[in-house]
Amino acid sequence: MTWDKILKIKIRNLSDIKRLGKEYAVEDMYEGMIISEEEYESLNTKEKQKYHSAFETLIRRYDDKKALSQELAFHVKMKGRILQNSKLPTYNKIDNTRYTDELKTKVENQERKRKEREERRQKREEGRERREKLLQGRLERRKRREERRKREQELKRPESPINQIIVDYFKIYNNMYGRNPTLAEIEEEEERPLTVDEIESFKVYNERFIRKSWINILKARDIKIPKKRKQGKVDTSKYYTTRFKQSEPVRRSANLKRLKELQNTGSKLESQIEYIRRRLEFFNTPFLQLSEDDREEFEDSFKYEKEEYPDAKNPEDVYNQEKKTLQEDMIEFATNYGKVVAEMKKLKEELGE
Repeated sequence: MTWDKILKIKIRNLSDIKRLGKEYAVEDMYEGMIISEEEYESLNTKEKQKYHSAFETLIRRYDDKKALSQELAFHVKMKGRILQNSKLPTYNKIDNTRYTDELKTKVENQERKRKEREERRQKREEGRERREKLLQGRLERRKRREERRKREQELKRPESPINQIIVDYFKIYNNMYGRNPTLAEIEEEEERPLTVDEIESFKVYNERFIRKSWINILKARDIKIPKKRKQGKVDTSKYYTTRFKQSEPVRRSANLKRLKELQNTGSKLESQIEYIRRRLEFFNTPFLQLSEDDREEFEDSFKYEKEEYPDAKNPEDVYNQEKKTLQEDMIEFATNYGKVVAEMKKLKEELGE
């Protein structure tokens, strides 16, 4: 409303002036009602409540344009603190310096808490990723152990039982003649052809018994072994056919193929040795000095993987068992790598590289 319209209004008393001020100049009326900080502090609790209630009523009734929405929220908050007997202080106006500092501190605290939450979330993500990598490593090691056990079981095949007749003839002939019998001699003694089972037992037992040569048998019987007489060199080539000699191109092609296979094997062994070396660096740290996340991994293994660690009595036993397994793997892979390198060197010398 313009001043020319306001001047046309008949003003009878002071209440008409206040009513016009509230209706057409609510912001000016609000500013006029504000008291100083010293006056506000001198008020008692009930008077402070009435002070903020008056501002709330004024703004709610006459501020149609919502120009004082922030001020309304401020006075409602202060009134609420008074009614709830809060330990937080109250202020006379929204732009009070102490209230501004309080809001600034609140915003800073909120920002700090947000950053802390973000850091905790990021650490949890990193810990989850690290645990997933460690779990993947455990699964790979378990797979290798299972493969190694499988190979060992295949190598440890049960030995077939030996026929007692074959054992008896071996004992008789070694005691009487100091040597092993032949199939023909056993058949002649038995006066019958040997069965398939007896022939198979003879072959198996002969392979075992051959380890004890006739020299060891004579030594066991305290018989002096005569030294072998020196004889001149005898040319025996006329009694045998000439040995087959592989052609140079064929032998070179075979050597190149074998060299390539060894290089691939060596590369795989190098990567496995490097992985184990890095893992062993981790195990250089004693169990009690590990971080909380690292110890948690061994505690989980102790709780949920008891079949894999049957002898473990605590998480530290799991740690020691993992370390021992890695050391055994390192010895095995390093030995195989040494053999591969030696064979590669020999092939390169033959190839003239």
